[in-house]
Amino acid sequence: TILSMFPSTTSVLCCLFDRNVDAESIQTIVMQSACKFFKEISIFDIYEGEGIEPNKKSVALSVSWQAMKQTLLDSDIDEAVDKIIKSVKKDLNGELRI
Repeated sequence: TILSMFPSTTSVLCCLFDRNVDAESIQTIVMQSACKFFKEISIFDIYEGEGIEPNKKSVALSVSWQAMKQTLLDSDIDEAVDKIIKSVKKDLNGELRI
């Protein structure tokens, strides 16, 4: 494992998906659409119930980023998160839950 002397940062996203979308598909799309600073993804909560449409589920993701040669700027992370949100919508019919 190569360690970086620059700090990592984490983005938390909460998205709505159809109930039949599995965690592996979500992780795959995030990894494929993430930028070069992507470090890891973790799904830490799946919720179905009150406040969520009957055929939907809410999935909370933690996405970590780290660069080897620089400190990441907010603009780097914002661009990467935007790309993930667009891919989730296009490939999995998911939407960011605000």
